[in-house]
Amino acid sequence: MASSGKIATRSETRHSVFGHPSPLAGGQLPTREDVFRCYLWYREREATELESKTPSSRDISKVVANDVLAIWTKASIPTITYSNVVQSIDRLIDRAKELEKYPPAKRTSSSFHTKEASFKELFDICPCK
Repeated sequence: MASSGKIATRSETRHSVFGHPSPLAGGQLPTREDVFRCYLWYREREATELESKTPSSRDISKVVANDVLAIWTKASIPTITYSNVVQSIDRLIDRAKELEKYPPAKRTSSSFHTKEASFKELFDICPCK
């Protein structure tokens, strides 16, 4: 893609489960899906800018964590520590990658839909329950 000098098109950047990458909207608390799409957005942006080296998943998680914490801080809601937010994002990425491994024929199963629906929930980083 970027290493060959070719520009990425929308169909090439579309995720098979979550759609197109996008940055976080600053006006509302993000869902898990929003956070994962933001991760994809930064990954595509970094890969395009660096051209030769793809940044690690952990490095991108740190950038996304800064964005997520900024939104929660703007809303004046207390949050867990930065390192725990990064860890939560890493776990979220792992779960999203598991969903991507489902073969298309099994994406109609109830277990797939249950896991996919969990991404519509709030990405909760508040320490209080």
